[in-house]
Amino acid sequence: MRRPGKYTERLFCLQRSMISVLIPIFNYDVTSLIGQLDHMGNNLEVPYEIICLDDNSKDSYQKKNRAILDFAYTQYEVLPYNVGRSKIRNMLADIAQYPHLLFLDCDCSIAAPDFLQRYVQMASEDIVLVGGREYTQDRPKDDRMVLHWKIGRQRERHLRSGFQSNNFLIPANIFHRIKFDELLSGYGHEDTLFGYQLEQHAVEIKHIRNPVIHLDLQTAEEFISKQKNAIRNLILLKTRFPEIETRLTKTYDWLLSKNLTKLFDRLFRFLEQSIYWMLIGPYSSAPLLDFYKIGYYVQAKNEKETIV
Repeated sequence: MRRPGKYTERLFCLQRSMISVLIPIFNYDVTSLIGQLDHMGNNLEVPYEIICLDDNSKDSYQKKNRAILDFAYTQYEVLPYNVGRSKIRNMLADIAQYPHLLFLDCDCSIAAPDFLQRYVQMASEDIVLVGGREYTQDRPKDDRMVLHWKIGRQRERHLRSGFQSNNFLIPANIFHRIKFDELLSGYGHEDTLFGYQLEQHAVEIKHIRNPVIHLDLQTAEEFISKQKNAIRNLILLKTRFPEIETRLTKTYDWLLSKNLTKLFDRLFRFLEQSIYWMLIGPYSSAPLLDFYKIGYYVQAKNEKETIV
């Protein structure tokens, strides 16, 4: 058999690197992000597409985002009702036509001009690439946003293990074997479960330096509410997959091993309101949020066990 020439080999390599950029949208203006991606995509040597699904956002956002239809290779569709964070990602993957899927959250900006090129160059048939996230250096002027900003800069931007769903590239054939579990509702831990399922399928997760900048800071009240929803999701996950471990579950297991959960529950109920007001005020900190989260986890676990 005659060996393929260099041109044929190069064409084959390019075809394997073709990329579908998939962006779920909910109540956010993505025109700037799509503009960045379109500019970078035009400089790629490989075909690409950008697919945006709107999870039934408010009319004002739908009106703004229709402008992205003016960009080449971009699709935009509004869903008739809200389907949630997991299902919309699965729907995006079903629409995509290329062998590599790049999932991005809508509330971000691209940090480097060669963002897409890096992913194309590093695309692998059997490795999931996680690019990470950054937060702006400037402290928010609105004090209500400071808690989210602090936690993002101190914790999320330094994550070098596990899986993050806001910015990752995955081979389409791997994604379709796993998909996001649609059992979870609302915010929280769909990435924990997806990472666990990747591990169960012996898929390597590789962290690379290719971040996006997270833009949409939430008020402290909104941020704490989402953390509580994430904790309820985590408790649900643990009933189905007891072997899943996070920093929070490990702390709970330690308290349980020392017979301290009931005592901690009483302590948290006594301090809960005071800690909450500190978190939404100028004295917020990552350790204080950690205490609040483990307290809420213990409380929710005890309430669930009492009901059962």
